[in-house]
Amino acid sequence: RGSIVFWNTGAQNLFGYAKEEVLGKQSSMLLPERYKFLEQKGLQTLQQKDLSEFKGRLRQGTCKRKDGTEFANEISTGPWPTRQGLYYVAIIHDITERLKAEQALRDSEQRFKELADALPQTVFELDLDGIITFVNRTALDTFGHTQADIDKGMHALHMIVPEQRMTVRENIEK
Repeated sequence: RGSIVFWNTGAQNLFGYAKEEVLGKQSSMLLPERYKFLEQKGLQTLQQKDLSEFKGRLRQGTCKRKDGTEFANEISTGPWPTRQGLYYVAIIHDITERLKAEQALRDSEQRFKELADALPQTVFELDLDGIITFVNRTALDTFGHTQADIDKGMHALHMIVPEQRMTVRENIEK
């Protein structure tokens, strides 16, 4: 159980091992030492025939290349029935660059919010339905709302005095 029985070019490029180096070896060789217990737990689940744990689910984890470097991955697993018996296939993608890009986006959004909060002008952001997704501190202070009001899904028209809302709505719809 847990032996590698198939190794394609994509796996070779991702991990750095030639087919001859991995076939018949335990798949745990592709994991950092600190995560090998998770594979054992997964194999025990498979032996109990609980396929729901593995079938078609995307999970994130960490794998180890031949040179010892680690990379963030996304793995999808599922059963692979054959005449010789039931095997399990794992499709693994290196998501290191995606995670870096996601973090860079979060960092950029944080810098934008910090800059917007420092401005004395009102700054806000809306989605396509006119729901406020961001306001700076000045906007909250000026219009007398709280961040909790915004987090509940406040429409931008609520930032307008009631007697002018209809006029503003008509202008937006034009």
